[in-house]
Amino acid sequence: MNGNIFNKIVGGLPFKKEPMTQEEIIMTTQIDTLHVDATSANIDICVHDKENIEIALETYETGPQLYVSQEGANATIAVDKRQQSHYGLKDMFHQTVRLSIWVPEAVVKDWHIRATSGNIAIDQIVAHALLATTSSGHLKLSGVVLKKGIFKATSGRISMKQLNVEEFTAEASSGQLTLENSICREGELSCTSGNIELKDVEAFKVSLSVTSGNIRLVDVQSEHLDAQTTSGTIITNFSKQALDITVEATVNSGSIVCRLPLITQKETRHTMRGVIGNGDHLMLLKARSGSIVLA
Repeated sequence: MNGNIFNKIVGGLPFKKEPMTQEEIIMTTQIDTLHVDATSANIDICVHDKENIEIALETYETGPQLYVSQEGANATIAVDKRQQSHYGLKDMFHQTVRLSIWVPEAVVKDWHIRATSGNIAIDQIVAHALLATTSSGHLKLSGVVLKKGIFKATSGRISMKQLNVEEFTAEASSGQLTLENSICREGELSCTSGNIELKDVEAFKVSLSVTSGNIRLVDVQSEHLDAQTTSGTIITNFSKQALDITVEATVNSGSIVCRLPLITQKETRHTMRGVIGNGDHLMLLKARSGSIVLA
């Protein structure tokens, strides 16, 4: 169809729909488990200084609806489409729906958050556990304090800043993973197609795995660090910190470049082992098809 003709047809149809906001309140001082499930909506979660949980859904007439239920110390917040008969061509051209949730800082013990098609942004919450997954969208975490976290993005990036987490896993099938200014006891980050970057991170043990993409480590302090990429390059930058590490680097097809004051213990065409300081911390680096640069 000719573009001008299509534009005239679309422009002549009444695609404009009235925006509307649905609001709910959960009156409670403690929630054991809060389920948040949204279809075709962005999710924003942040802290406020009120005692209750406040929820607002910015949608449009005939658009997705807000459903809230509570049973004892467990609650569910859901956003779902209306009955299929209410949907038509008009809905394809409407803006994304937004679900906003404001909570007291530590009122929820366990979070289960899922977005079928949309972004998730979580800021400043304190909880025992957080499970956050998005099928098609980005995941952004900032200032979160947790004992355990599981973060997944099927198609989208995961951005984590100022986290204080005892144990977490972050997995992106197609997208970038970043962790900045954070502290954790154990962390596991994996990416099928995309890059992983850590900057100003303190951890006891951290594991990084990329199938197709690069790994970049900037001022990362870890008792045990294991980073490997199947097809990509590993680059480290420790310019801002004193090192006390044992480095084991391996490449199958590529080179190893070291600009650190390393006392070499073993070096071949594809491997290198060396020590800086007492060598108390262990750093294992492996690039099957790519290079490793230590600086």
